[in-house]
Amino acid sequence: MVDHMFKWAKIISAVICLLILVDFTLPGKEYTEGVLEKERKMQRYYNAAQNVHYSHHLITKNFILFSSEDLANIVNKGDMLLLKESRLFKEINRVTHIPSATSEIYSLRYVSGLVIPLLAILVFMTSLIFPTRYVMLSFVLIVLSTGNLIYILVS
Repeated sequence: MVDHMFKWAKIISAVICLLILVDFTLPGKEYTEGVLEKERKMQRYYNAAQNVHYSHHLITKNFILFSSEDLANIVNKGDMLLLKESRLFKEINRVTHIPSATSEIYSLRYVSGLVIPLLAILVFMTSLIFPTRYVMLSFVLIVLSTGNLIYILVS
């Protein structure tokens, strides 16, 4: 009974991962928007080392975009951005600064749209060949892919 439910959980998770992967790879809608504001926030870690880093946001009329420091340094207020939005989950897959043709995909989008789904599908397929060897890893990836779906739907 439990094995049967676990098998169905893997199948459902694999389908979810395929949907996320397809959504990430297929071309979506394109928008051109002007930058209204740039934000640079200091993020602190309250540990013994007292480390800090900066997060960068580009704010347009309809989106607040996470950005790398490199892109944030190039973009100025009023510059135009080309945004590519995924069809299914409406996530921004790529941001291109039109004047300089500099383009980037936010690193968390790579992880949630490409790395986690590919890893989960690989492990689920391998667990079909070796059903008793990857039980714990399959369970972890079922939980991770479910959390990934929730993250994509909420963000």
